[in-house]
This record gives sequence, structure tokens and C-alpha cells, in this order.
Amino acid sequence: EGAGNPLYLKVVLSELRVFGAFADLGRKIRADFGADPVAAFSGVLKRLENDPANSPIKPELLVPRLFGWLAHARQGLSVEELSGLLIQEGLLPNDADWRQKAKEAVHGLLRQVRPYLARRDGRLDYFYESFKLAAVKRYVSADEQKGAAHLQTRGATAWHAALAAYFGPQPLYWDLENGKRVLNLRKLSELVYQQLRGELWSE
Repeated sequence: EGAGNPLYLKVVLSELRVFGAFADLGRKIRADFGADPVAAFSGVLKRLENDPANSPIKPELLVPRLFGWLAHARQGLSVEELSGLLIQEGLLPNDADWRQKAKEAVHGLLRQVRPYLARRDGRLDYFYESFKLAAVKRYVSADEQKGAAHLQTRGATAWHAALAAYFGPQPLYWDLENGKRVLNLRKLSELVYQQLRGELWSE
């Protein structure tokens, strides 16, 4: 049914190369990918959550966080920012070796969905709106209190608050090795946006 949509067809065919052959392929497609691109991307996210872990972070913890943060960032996020957020969450220790491992975990996961992501100025974002909608549907709880108790879901304000907590402590200026100072444009772009949507009024 969904094959009339080229994006749906692209996602499902790509995923079927991973899964291999099934006796009842039609039922498998309907069960895992629904009949539209949002459902197909939800199937991709579910598969990523259950893939064997090739990183120090379990996929059921890594996948919701990366795609949840991306869905709430104003202008995408870099690998450096995503790995910093993982460390901020306490999923990995904060030292040079673990920061590198966090970057490798982010790279390894996002490489699997590279055709569906946009890259702008070194940052990654959703290329397809239906991919973002699938992540929001899967990882954003309508009930803020209920979402906070689950590892995979949070309320929208909690996602924004986590991003605000990441950008907040950063300096307004970066000091360069040549003695010059440059504005931290990422902090200027994201912080107040995230504080407003995270309902962090005092901040």
C-alpha cells in the first residue's frame, strides 16, 4: 500500500537489505513499516534500538537520545555536541578517552541513517520531515510527568531543558590560540530558544 510513495519505498527497500528474506514478506512489511513514511521511519528507529551494541552505550539508550535531541534542536547538532550531551547525561565518563568513544558511538549510529539526514555547517539534522515526526512520535511523551519516568520518552520541555543545560555553561566567547576571541554563535543560536521551550523562566 505504501509503495506509491517514493520515500516510503526507499526506506523499506533499504531496510529489507538488512533483514534479508522472509517467507511472508508482505506481512513483515506491514507489521514493521506500516503504510506511510512516518511509520517506515518508526520501523527504522525500532530496528536501531534493537541492533547489537557496537558501542559502550546500549542502543536502547543511545538511539532515543540522539534522535530526540535532534528533533528539538533549533538548527541541528554536531557530532561534538551530541557526544557532549551523552556525557552530560552521565552515560559516559567525562575524560578525553571517553569523549572520543562517545563521538565514535554517535558516528556509528548516524552512519546507518546518513541518506535521511541533512548536513549543514558541520551539523546534522533531519532531511525528511517524516523522519523527524517519527522520532517525535516515538520519543516525546504528551504527559511530561509520565515521560520523565521512562528512559525512551520525555516531554518536549524536558528535551529542550537538556539542550539548554548543555549550551548554558558554555562561554559567550571562544579564545583562539592566536589570542583572538570569537563569539560562540552556537550558544547565541540555541540557548534562549531552548530555555523558552524548556520553560526555564528564571534562567
